[in-house]
Amino acid sequence: MKLLRCVTLLLSLCIVLQVSACGGGQRSDVKPQAESKALPAGSTAPDAAPESTQPRAAPAQLQAGLPPLDSLRGASTALENNYLNPSQYSTISSSGASTNGLDLLLDSAPGELAFGTYVLDITPQITQRWLDLLLTYPDATPDDEPVWVALADFSAGRWELHDVRSEGSSFELSDPRYLSSAQTISLALLAWDGGTVTCEGIYLTAAGGNSAPLADLQADVTSGAAPLSVNFDASGSSDVDGNITSYRWDFDGDGIADDFTQLPQASHSYNGGGTFEASVTVQDVYSEQATAQLTVTVNGGNQSPQASFLVLPDTVDTIEAVVLDGSASSDPDGSIVKYEWDTDGDGIFDPAFDFQEITDGFTFLTGGVRTLTLRVTDDDGATDTAIAPVTVHGWSGLLTIPVPGTPSGGVYEDCSLAQISGRPAFSCMNTNGALYYVRAEDAVGSSWGAAQRISNANNVAGESSLCFVNGRPAVAFWNQASEKLRYVQATDAVGSDWPDPVTVADGVTAYSLKLMEFQGKPAIGYNESSSQFQEIFFQRAADADGTAWLSPLFVANCGITPICMMLVSSRPAFCSFGDAGTYSNGFYKRSGDDDGAQWNADPEQINSVEGDSFIFGGSMIETGSGRPAFSGLAVSEDLGTVLGIRYCLADTNGQNWSNEETFAAGDHPTYCCLARVDGRPALIYSADPDGDFVDSLFYCESLNDNGTNWAAPQEVVQMPSDLDLVNELDLIDVAGSPGALVKSNREYYFIYETP
Repeated sequence: MKLLRCVTLLLSLCIVLQVSACGGGQRSDVKPQAESKALPAGSTAPDAAPESTQPRAAPAQLQAGLPPLDSLRGASTALENNYLNPSQYSTISSSGASTNGLDLLLDSAPGELAFGTYVLDITPQITQRWLDLLLTYPDATPDDEPVWVALADFSAGRWELHDVRSEGSSFELSDPRYLSSAQTISLALLAWDGGTVTCEGIYLTAAGGNSAPLADLQADVTSGAAPLSVNFDASGSSDVDGNITSYRWDFDGDGIADDFTQLPQASHSYNGGGTFEASVTVQDVYSEQATAQLTVTVNGGNQSPQASFLVLPDTVDTIEAVVLDGSASSDPDGSIVKYEWDTDGDGIFDPAFDFQEITDGFTFLTGGVRTLTLRVTDDDGATDTAIAPVTVHGWSGLLTIPVPGTPSGGVYEDCSLAQISGRPAFSCMNTNGALYYVRAEDAVGSSWGAAQRISNANNVAGESSLCFVNGRPAVAFWNQASEKLRYVQATDAVGSDWPDPVTVADGVTAYSLKLMEFQGKPAIGYNESSSQFQEIFFQRAADADGTAWLSPLFVANCGITPICMMLVSSRPAFCSFGDAGTYSNGFYKRSGDDDGAQWNADPEQINSVEGDSFIFGGSMIETGSGRPAFSGLAVSEDLGTVLGIRYCLADTNGQNWSNEETFAAGDHPTYCCLARVDGRPALIYSADPDGDFVDSLFYCESLNDNGTNWAAPQEVVQMPSDLDLVNELDLIDVAGSPGALVKSNREYYFIYETP
């Protein structure tokens, strides 16, 4: 492994299987790492074997059994050095191949071939790269296992076979013959004639690591009389192997940042005479920087003052006092007569803070990264500004996300939160039934882009579910007007363009639905209304793009309640609540096979407290040890008393459910959502502990991987008024911290925690 000279990307692998033939031992989840620069802790990858080991002759069946090179699908849009968008890659596999989480397991029968193939995007500007496969074997050695790696040679139009026993599992791919016309690299892992191997990860390595960006700075004017307004432009800056993420501006050359932007343009007014070395410092996704500067000459008698200040400390908790000290500001030819502070980043200077220092316990009530600004004015009226960031640990306030129309009412889910290309995003509907998609402008959700309508007037939505499927956002939704279940997937990785949706099922009433990626294809679970009771169905796409769909499969009867669906040990599983049949309360059911085609087993009863009846607001996760867990609102059997929120945990087989924790007992809880945050169970819920009809949001997290020990709940924020009632919550992990979508009867809100 060439880890000292290279930057390594752990690729997230999704294996599309035609025949499932083998299982594999249970292991902990492996998540794509956004900036992995080394192997996971404790892992090793076999490198080249000793030179004395002679290569075995590759059987002719290997070359004949692999697909032709022109049949391989295109890869995702993520490049090897773009850590912002971890992606899943297209694959082809054969009999004898299966998956366990993100592992590829090959277990070939005697005289047969098992293989899996991968198609990987590359960065064309980088000419040196290596590929390393993290392989494990039943006997911890490849000596007795007939295992090969095949590299696609696009110049020769055939696969190039390498014996792992003699050549190891690290390969240099700098030769242009490995590069397709679509700027991709293809490889296959093969097990032959009883061979067994597990691929736990693929590492694509670029020589030289990251290349620093190049900075360029231009201006519309560089000289003139004061006051002189100058428009600066750094759009000529570039980064060959990544993206420029920020621009730091120093307009007067004093070495202190005057502005930070994500766009390459900025403006500044020079109110006094002098010669100024203006500069811009650009930073890429790997925190590499480059600076460009130019000289601005301003004619005039007065020289501008120079603003400068300190924030002490620059990292605090909410309601912890800070001191703002502007005493380092100066004026080269006079004196400063006025200090003004913008302490909340709204661009408005607070008239209450008009002195040099703020020392009397200035605090922040909500968490986040804040930008503070000081503006100074000299005795001739010239001004200058300086900015400084301060990190406030804690929860943000409620961030309103504008969506045309107001949120729809009702107790059923109609909005869905997910991670889309490294940023939180959600789908939702308004009171007119229009379907929208909204994505944040940063990784934590501190600012949001404009809502995009993704269904036309004839596609009125009733319920929706958002998911990242094969590297692109996708939405499943129920068409209320025509009773159609529909599916639409964006044409790009961020969701800027959406085609017309396709019909999945006709004549259905989907009270609740969930979308997920299953075996490289979209799959939908939904609660369908019949004449007598509700039924849960599971429906899989016939292709990776979701253009054709297989027939729905009956899962279980249930009540008129939301459903939960997710993969548990690589198989689809459901949680819901019923008012018919033998499982009248909460229940759990998992597919009996790896393909999600067998649903014959009886559901498992969830309730562990006799007399409880979970009715709504439930959600499900798979814990770090592979055990399903469920949380839902519990009421008494007569539906007259809210008992609290139950967290229940099963064994790895989804049986023997136990009540591990009860939250908000006696606090009038209304909604809840369970998720894994930083690898551990976490819960957000709404409640009215004071009984004044004003909801508050509470958050709590487990102290271990399974949720058998929890920290005390903390109040996060109170809703604005008794007219703003919570009627849906959705929680996800945003950069290792919690982020939640809050739907009230009036607005969509987002909150996040700054660690």
